[in-house]
Amino acid sequence: MTTHERPVRAIPTGNTVIHTGHDGQFRWDGPSDDLRFVQIAIAYGRDLSGLRCDPRDVAPAGITIPTQDGRVAVAKVARGLHPTDKPWLVDVASDRLGFHKTRRGGLAAGLRTVAIRDWHAGVEAKPAHPDDHHPLTNLNTTGQGIRSYFSCSCGWKPKRMPESGRMSHVPFMRHAAGFGIRRDNFADARYADGYPAAGMTWNEWYAANPDRDPFTNLTHDERFGSATT
Repeated sequence: MTTHERPVRAIPTGNTVIHTGHDGQFRWDGPSDDLRFVQIAIAYGRDLSGLRCDPRDVAPAGITIPTQDGRVAVAKVARGLHPTDKPWLVDVASDRLGFHKTRRGGLAAGLRTVAIRDWHAGVEAKPAHPDDHHPLTNLNTTGQGIRSYFSCSCGWKPKRMPESGRMSHVPFMRHAAGFGIRRDNFADARYADGYPAAGMTWNEWYAANPDRDPFTNLTHDERFGSATT
């Protein structure tokens, strides 16, 4: 969808807005004379700088910006194919937005763009629900860290396996916190698909199978051999 095919909602001049291509907030001064260009009237002190541009590229400052979105892709481009100090290329729904110095900066611009476009299209972002980010217990087969780890029902997995049971929940907690979800109790974590205990909690599995491993359905003796000779 090209710029002029995208829907647009009116924003009264003087309102505080955010822009797809710039961090921070601005005072909306209306469309620029040539919509291909962005005009910023620098303000000093506590006043907001004025912004004139294509109205499709701004939205009210109070809209919700997602912490992740499948439409946003940030990739590092090979040397010689990008500006000297901006190797990260941002793509939103197959629309190349431009280059950024850091991946974090590029991701922020991409997510901001998604939020602005959704606002103009009348798609209001909804806060994440805890059911959308439920902890799942998995068997660690990497050979590093402890035997099990938590992934998320949204598809997220930790980049590094936990080194101790005391810290096993920390990566998931950080992931959930990015959606404004706080979790202090993992007793309702369920085993992921593909295991005998899939869909059950630790307590549910061991109440029904006190002598069997939830990942293999083997007894201790079957896994490690009998201690008797």
